[in-house]
Amino acid sequence: MMASMLVDVVMELLVVLLLLSAPVWTAVLFSSVLVGVLTNYTKMSEPAIGVTARAVAVLSVFLLIAPWMGQHVTSFASKTWMLLEQVVR
Repeated sequence: MMASMLVDVVMELLVVLLLLSAPVWTAVLFSSVLVGVLTNYTKMSEPAIGVTARAVAVLSVFLLIAPWMGQHVTSFASKTWMLLEQVVR
């Protein structure tokens, strides 16, 4: 019983991790592609432009989805604590 509960918690942890990281990785992907296209079009190869664009994209996404991320983390933590109480009893 305890092993199956542990497997369930780890599986849910991985799902939450993938769910929360997907928007950030998507923003990095789109900003990298956009900077690559613009760099190729303008023939400017300045690495600082790409780093700055990715940083702005990641920070923007974090600011936009922070409440949603917090809700998922809080939900996962409360479920985990309830399972831990069951194990301790």
